[in-house]
Amino acid sequence: MEEELLLLLLLMHEETINPAQLRRLRDHSDPFSMSNEDFERQFVVPKFICRSLIENLLPHDKQNTGLSFTIRLLAALNFYGTGRIQKRVGDDDILNVSQPTVSRALTNVTDLLISEFCGEICFPDTSEEQRMVKEGFKEKFGLENIVGVIGTAHINLLSPTEKAGNASAYANEFNKNSIKVEGICDHRFLFTSLNARSPGSVKNSTIWHSTPAREFLSVQYKQAAENTFLLGDDTYPLEPWLLTPLQEIKNRADASYNERHSNAHNTIRHTFGLLRTRFKCLSKGSKLYYTHERGANIIYACSILHNILQKRGYSIKLDESELNTASEEHVTRKSESEVVQSAPQFVNGCESRQLYIRNLNETV
Repeated sequence: MEEELLLLLLLMHEETINPAQLRRLRDHSDPFSMSNEDFERQFVVPKFICRSLIENLLPHDKQNTGLSFTIRLLAALNFYGTGRIQKRVGDDDILNVSQPTVSRALTNVTDLLISEFCGEICFPDTSEEQRMVKEGFKEKFGLENIVGVIGTAHINLLSPTEKAGNASAYANEFNKNSIKVEGICDHRFLFTSLNARSPGSVKNSTIWHSTPAREFLSVQYKQAAENTFLLGDDTYPLEPWLLTPLQEIKNRADASYNERHSNAHNTIRHTFGLLRTRFKCLSKGSKLYYTHERGANIIYACSILHNILQKRGYSIKLDESELNTASEEHVTRKSESEVVQSAPQFVNGCESRQLYIRNLNETV
C-alpha cells in the first residue's frame, strides 16, 4: 500500500496525467504492472533496466528508512525525469513522508548509482577501445584517429549563498548561476568523460587543463604510442592531441577540414541535448535547487543512466530546444575569446593539425 500511495502522489501532481491513468494505477499496487509506456514516462528507464538497477544497487543500500529501496529508486528516477519531486512530495500528509526524507532518499540513490556504475563513463584508454571509436568517427564523418569530441554545457543551479565565498563564480556568460559541465563523447553519443566540478564562469580551457583525459593523451603523445586526437571548438587551446578549427581558410583542404570538424563536433552538442531531453532536472528551463556538490552528483547519475540507455539501444527523439542556439554559442565564444595557448603545445599542435589536414586531403 505504501508503494501504491507514493506513486499515486507522484502522478496526481503530474500535469499530463489523466483520470484513466490514475484509475489504472489505483487498481494495481505493483508499479511494474503499469504499461511500458506509462512506466517509462514516469521513471525514464524501461522496466527491465529498472529491475536490473534494483538487483545491482539493493545489496549496497545502507540507508535506514521505512521506505523500500524500490520506492526510493522510483522516486529518484521520477525526479531525474521531471525535476519536480520536491514540489510533489514535500506537502504530503497521507504517507507521513517528509520532504527531508524524500531528499535523503534521492541523495542515497544518486550516490549508489555513482559508486556502483561509475564504470559506465569510461575514456577509451586501450588500443582496442580506441580502435573501435576511431572506426566509428571515420565511418560517420570521414575523420581518422579521432577518439572523442569535447565540449561544455551549463546546468542551472540555485544561487549559492555569500557564505560559500565564491558565489559570483557561478554567474555564467548568460547572467545565470550554473555548473559548467565538461563532457567528452564518442560517435555513439556516449559520455566517455564528465567533469561537473566547475562553477559557471570558469573558462573551458581552464577546466580542460585539469581533465584526466588530457594527461592521458599527453603521455600517449610523448610516448608516440598512438596517433590519437580529440576534437574541440575554438574555446579550447590547440594542442598536439586536441584539434581545433582553423581560424583562416586558405584553400579547399582547409575548408574540407573545418567542415568535417564542425560536423563531428556537433556530436557533443547532440549528446548534451539528449541528456537534457531525457532528464528534465537538467533541462535548460530547469534549475537544481541544491549545493554544487549535490547538483554535480545528480548530473553524474543522470549521465550514467544516459549511457546505460544508449548502450542498450533506447534512443529518444532530441528536443531541439535543449540545444544551444547560434546566438548563445556566439556569446559563449565571445566570453572565451582569449584562449591561453601554451607556447610549446601550440607550436606542436599547429604542426599536428597541418599534418592531419595534409593526410586528410590525400584520402579524399
